[in-house]
Amino acid sequence: MRPQPDLDIGRINRFLRPLRNRCAALASLAATPHPSTSSTCPVTYSTHSSVGSNTPPLSILPHPDTLRVRVHFEKTGPEMLELSRKIYAVRDSFKDVVLKVQASSDSLLGSQQSDHRQSATTLSAICATIVGMNIPNESITTIDSTQVLPDLSDELYEAVPLPYRGWTVLSHALNLILETCQHHPTLLSVLLDVALSHDLPREAHVLLHELLSVATYPRPGSQTSPPLCHPSHSTFLSELRDRWSSSGRQDSDFLRILLDVLEDNTNVEVWTSRAMHNIMRNNNMNFSYFMFFTAHLYEIFLVVRKKASSRGTHHKEVEQVDFSTVNRRLNKWLCLSHDRCCSLDPTLHVSESVYYFLARIWFNSFASDDAMSTADIDNSIVQLGTAWLASFSSHSSPSQVTTVVNTLHTITPQTSTYSTYVRSLYHNHELAECRQHFNKSADLLRSKGLLRLEACLWASALRHAEDPTNEYLFSGQLDDLKRHRRELIDLVDQAESRCFGTGTVPAQSCHIVDFYTKIIDQTPEAKDRTTRLACEWEWEPVIGCWIRKADCPTSARKKPRIDLHGLLPRVFGRAVNDRRSRHSAPLAKAMQCPSPIRTIQSPLLRRYSTSGGFKQCTSERREEDVAARRRLSGFSSLLTNALSNRTSVHANASQETPRRVPPHSTWHTDSARQAALPFMDSPQTPWASHVPSDDILDLFAYDRSSSPIRPR
Repeated sequence: MRPQPDLDIGRINRFLRPLRNRCAALASLAATPHPSTSSTCPVTYSTHSSVGSNTPPLSILPHPDTLRVRVHFEKTGPEMLELSRKIYAVRDSFKDVVLKVQASSDSLLGSQQSDHRQSATTLSAICATIVGMNIPNESITTIDSTQVLPDLSDELYEAVPLPYRGWTVLSHALNLILETCQHHPTLLSVLLDVALSHDLPREAHVLLHELLSVATYPRPGSQTSPPLCHPSHSTFLSELRDRWSSSGRQDSDFLRILLDVLEDNTNVEVWTSRAMHNIMRNNNMNFSYFMFFTAHLYEIFLVVRKKASSRGTHHKEVEQVDFSTVNRRLNKWLCLSHDRCCSLDPTLHVSESVYYFLARIWFNSFASDDAMSTADIDNSIVQLGTAWLASFSSHSSPSQVTTVVNTLHTITPQTSTYSTYVRSLYHNHELAECRQHFNKSADLLRSKGLLRLEACLWASALRHAEDPTNEYLFSGQLDDLKRHRRELIDLVDQAESRCFGTGTVPAQSCHIVDFYTKIIDQTPEAKDRTTRLACEWEWEPVIGCWIRKADCPTSARKKPRIDLHGLLPRVFGRAVNDRRSRHSAPLAKAMQCPSPIRTIQSPLLRRYSTSGGFKQCTSERREEDVAARRRLSGFSSLLTNALSNRTSVHANASQETPRRVPPHSTWHTDSARQAALPFMDSPQTPWASHVPSDDILDLFAYDRSSSPIRPR
């Protein structure tokens, strides 16, 4: 930039005076009808719709000449016309400053020197730009139209050498607009067009950053969604990117600015919006930045999952919806990353990008919460890690390979983990090529100690090969397909035998258990998982699968077996003893026992208890019953309580032979009890299989002698 005599302090003041006045006029515009999709007023049939309420929030106001035609047909037409007039007036003033500075500085930013675009900005130009950013901006109310800039501004301009003074003027002009005017999308968009058309790299970066911030953040004090989430702006980022690239700027610069804006933005609506998804699924998307965006989304996914799984949350339903939305979006991005990683050339930047993502997963795995189901996310991560090992493990450092392998160790595989990978191979390759890919991946997983993943790979391949709906893919090679199925069956058996048939802990299980033992303290759940991993497996030829051995330690406690023949006689004896001591108590009423079992005299025994049998019970047997009394758990307690709390609806039999009596009659004769007790104490009597029923019509409730005699 050559010095020019006309770029002095007085000329600079004349450049900036119109711009300063128009910025103040735009800032003083009160109650601007900013386009909005939400309204606090209720909408009824009598409500008049206006353009302001129906216009998308990021829409660009047309030029005043075009908007003047709509003034008479719309309610907010005059206000929008005034706003458009003042916005475009500021745009024109900034454009005049750029043209005058470039003319005075002999192609300030290299619009006439083609090689200047490719050169880096010098340190002196950067310093001059910083000076312009820090020049104080005076209010229009304190400065007359004939008054010059304060002495401080003049001194700062004089301190900048003439060859670099143009950088200071442009930086000062843009800073004046951004500090004075409201950041309206139309204003930022038209200023960005000026910066791109006149090749102003620094100003273009600043304006793009501000425009993306307005689009991705909600307005201050507003409860509405960010403007980017509006359905009409699904292609906003893609169109803005095309504008940026068409002006000769690099696509990586746009993505870097977008990443800087979204780095601290944790709004789920922004990350899962259609605009973000459309720009991410573009085939021309830079893969490195794509993985950076995916890594940021994965961290947001962890935060949302933790909130959704926590208890006592006030907005539980909203967080569940956010979790499902982020889960679906992250799964789609991971599938795209796997497809692009397999299709791109194995270059260094692809390897570093995938490794960066997998390393962040490894570092976040210690604080992750497994309360929510994320099987699809885990499957996508496993496939991406396997693709990285297959393509870049031989060219990467041992520490990077170890990190990726440890990341795969932390994920519990499923039989459907490699379904997407296997399906894509069967649909896009011949059968012989599929075998080669399977063998290469399986050998790699086996060499890294990932035996479970190898078994899952062969299981997925066998499942898809046996699926009848996939036979059309191999219509001309059905014999090879049958042979391939038989080979896969043998390979699945071999892979499972390596995992479970060695009699010891599998290699990958030992590795990950030792690692977690050294790094973190094992929780009870982790110890139980370690015990399950250490179980021995054996092949069961009867059912054709691997099962755990009988002596494998289990965490579940076995319930004690219930000895009915030993339990009920003790209860019966206790009931007889209690009845002997309480002659005045009603026989049909349940009597509480002081033992912890809460057992009382069973109505089942009342018809069989006798005084003679009670005389045979000695004090030694009573002491034995008290010593054997213990608290029962589970089924035994339920059984004794049911028997003890049962109400008798049958009458007692006579002294000679048991007979049916009306339900309301009671048994209270000692002779009947004396005749029934030997039957109860006899071990040969199958009384447990002939329990009387409460149903008075049950003909099988009594023995043959008590049944009515059949007439001959």
